[in-house]
Amino acid sequence: MPQKRRNNSLRLPDYDYSQSGGYYVTVCTHEKARFLGNIVDGVVQLSDIGKIVEDVWLGLPDHYYHLRLGDYAVMPNHIHAIMMLVDDEIALTSVGTDLSSTLTNPNHTNDSSKNSRPLKRHTISEIMRAFKSYSTLGVKRHLDLDNIKLWQRGFYDHIIRNVDDHRRIQQYIHDNPLKWESDDYYEV
Repeated sequence: MPQKRRNNSLRLPDYDYSQSGGYYVTVCTHEKARFLGNIVDGVVQLSDIGKIVEDVWLGLPDHYYHLRLGDYAVMPNHIHAIMMLVDDEIALTSVGTDLSSTLTNPNHTNDSSKNSRPLKRHTISEIMRAFKSYSTLGVKRHLDLDNIKLWQRGFYDHIIRNVDDHRRIQQYIHDNPLKWESDDYYEV
């Protein structure tokens, strides 16, 4: 009898992960392999894979109109990052799209986007799934690593609750390279 795939989601069951707010995420490489770089004297030195991953991360707002990126750290085997989903009015104003026609006409496309697709609010899970796919594809294409499995299944998320929580997470992200050898993800 075939075994069912486990679906132990860490997401809150009734929470709308497409709503505006701040989110802290951590995503690990497959088997916590140190694909992404090294840390020397508290400074991250990205590998070629790490550079591709960082470029994909920084390019996400080009594909998700309501996504803003905050502090992040690409570590040797994981990434810590703050993501903000903003209200449609703020997001569309900042990309120069006419809000009234966009939100009332379901066939309207965002002319400022490269692909002219209808606007859709994506969840954190959808964005993270795309990040993992795009970065893996980029590594396979640019570095000719066809058989690489780059990411672990799933990711950790935390809904940022207030300014103090946000500051604490920012400090953790900034300090993470300095504390690499005592990090939970550090494995010899």
